[in-house]
Amino acid sequence: MFPLRVVALLAAFFHMGCFAGDVFLSTTAEPTQEDRQLFLLSRLQNELGEDQLQKTEALAADLFNDFEPTIRSLPTSPEGALSASSARYLLHRVFMQRRGWTLKGASPDGGSWSPPSSVLGVGAYLPPGLRELLEGHLGLHGEYTPEEVMLLAATLEALIRAEAAEKLGESYKLLGFSEKGGVQEEEAATVVDLYLQVAFMGLNASQLSPAEAKEVGRNFGDHCPYWEQMSKSVEEAQQQVAPGLTSYALSDIVRLMEGVDERLARHLDQTNCKEMRGHLTQMEERAGTGRVRLHDFYGSVVDGRAWQFSDSVDFLKETGMLDESDASQPRVLIANYLYMHGDCLEVSSFYNLCCINPCEGLMGHLERSIRAPHATPDEIVRLVSALPSQSVPENRILAPVLVKKLEEIARNNEGMVPLHGRLFAQWMHFAYPLECPYPHVSGTTKIMSNSAWYQERGVESVLNETEMKQYMESLSVAPPNDIVDSALQGWEEQEGDKMLEMWADEEELVDATWGRARLALPTLAPRPQPRGASWELRAYIFLALLVPSAAGMKYLVRQGILSGGAAREGEKSETDSKAVPFSL
Repeated sequence: MFPLRVVALLAAFFHMGCFAGDVFLSTTAEPTQEDRQLFLLSRLQNELGEDQLQKTEALAADLFNDFEPTIRSLPTSPEGALSASSARYLLHRVFMQRRGWTLKGASPDGGSWSPPSSVLGVGAYLPPGLRELLEGHLGLHGEYTPEEVMLLAATLEALIRAEAAEKLGESYKLLGFSEKGGVQEEEAATVVDLYLQVAFMGLNASQLSPAEAKEVGRNFGDHCPYWEQMSKSVEEAQQQVAPGLTSYALSDIVRLMEGVDERLARHLDQTNCKEMRGHLTQMEERAGTGRVRLHDFYGSVVDGRAWQFSDSVDFLKETGMLDESDASQPRVLIANYLYMHGDCLEVSSFYNLCCINPCEGLMGHLERSIRAPHATPDEIVRLVSALPSQSVPENRILAPVLVKKLEEIARNNEGMVPLHGRLFAQWMHFAYPLECPYPHVSGTTKIMSNSAWYQERGVESVLNETEMKQYMESLSVAPPNDIVDSALQGWEEQEGDKMLEMWADEEELVDATWGRARLALPTLAPRPQPRGASWELRAYIFLALLVPSAAGMKYLVRQGILSGGAAREGEKSETDSKAVPFSL
C-alpha cells in the first residue's frame, strides 16, 4: 500500500487540474517522459475509470519488489530504462514465474525477443482503444521503465481476472442460477467446475445450451483423466478463500474462482505434466543426457506404456523438440517437449497454461545471487555447482568441457558471461538437461499447437500406431551411447564432446545493443529503490487511472476483449473447438 500522503497529493493534482490535456499540449518545451506519462494517465482515466485500485496498486508494487533481482540482471540505459526486447522478456518472465502462464504475444515462440507488434507484443490482445492509447504513450523512443512494465503486468492480470469473471458468469447462467440469489457450497463448486471444463475443452460457454453444458459436465471425466485431481483445486480454494461460507453470491464465486486460477498451474504440473516427465525420464537414453531416442519415444505408445507421445517427426522437428545431431538416431529433447510444447491449455484469450518450467527457478536463483547483467565464469561455476535441481545434486563437479564452453563465451565478451543471451541459455541446457530447454537459433523453429499445425498444414500433427511402427522399423536400433551420468562426477572429455555436438556458437542477446555496451562496466549503478516518493507517486497516479472499474470492464466486454478481441488471429475451426488441448 502507498502511504496516505501520496493519496492526498494525488487528490491535489486532480483538484488543480494538473492532468488537463490542453495544458500538456500547450507547452512549448519538449515534453519529458513523465510529462507524457501524466498526459497518458489523464486519458486513461477517461477511457477506463478508477475502480479496483487497491488490488492492482498493491500488486504492481509487489511485482517490482519480487522481480527487482531480475530487473537488476537486465542491461539498462544510463537512465535506468529497458529496451523493448528486455521489457518484453521481463513481462514474459513475470507471468511464467508468478503464475506458470505463457502470456500470449510476450513469448517469442521461436523468434527473437524484439516485439513483433505493439505494447511489448501483447497489443493484439487488447481492445482497440486501449491499445492505441498505450501505443502512443508507453515505451517512448523504444525504452520502458521497469515500473511501466510492472504496471502493465498488473493491469493485464486485472483484465485476465475480468475475463475469467465474465466466463464464470456465463457458466452461472447456464446452470440456471439467478444473479440476485445465492447458491449453496456444492452448487458454487459446480459453477467453477463447469467454468474449468468449458475452458479445458476449448468451448465458448455463451454458445452452449443448458442441456449441452450438463452434457459437458457428465462426460468430462472421460476426456480428462486427471479431472478428479485437478478439481481438488476447487476444494482447496474453498477452504482458504471462503472457509465456513455456506451460501455463495456470484461475487463470492468469483473470489473462489480466482483462488482456483492461482492453483491451477500447480495441479496441472502435478498430474499430466508429472506423468509425462516420469515416462520420458524412464526412457532417457542415459541419466543426465535429457534425451529420448525417437525409437523409444514411439515404442512407449506402441507397447502400451504411455499414450501421449505420438507427435509426428515433422511436428517435433519444426517446433524444436528434436536433437538431430546424429541423423541416424534422432532424439527427443525432454525439456523442450515438456516446457516448450505448443499444445498447452488455452484457458484464456490472454495466456496459455503449460507445464511449469523449472529452469525459471534456476535462473531466478542466479539472478538473485549475481544481481547484474553478467558474471565471470568462475562465479557462475561456483553458483551452478552448488545449485541442485530435481535431477542433479548440490555441490557437484561440472564437466570440464562445460567449464571450457563458459570460458569461451566470456572470451568473446571481455571476460564476462551475459546472463540473458542464447549462449548462456544453451550452456544452462547442458548443465541442467532435464530442466532447461535447448534454445534454438531464432527463426529456425516455430512453436505452435497441434491444432494450429493442422490449420496451417492441413495434415495431422500426430501419427497413428501403424505409422509409428513403420517409422520405428526404419530406424537402426543401436544400443544407447555409453555415456556416464553427468549428474555425478561430470563427463569425460571425449564423451562430453559427443554430448555437445548440438552446441551452436551463434549468440543472440535479449538486448543486443545495451547488453554489449555495458559489458565493459565492472558493476551496474544501483537501481532506485521502489518505495521512494517518486515511484509511489508515479505508480499510484498511473494505477488510479489505468485500472478498469466494473463499468470499464463491461466496456471492455463490449469492445470484444472478453470474446476473443478484434485483433485475434482468426477464429478456431469447428474441429479445433471440440478438441481437448494438451492431451489431458
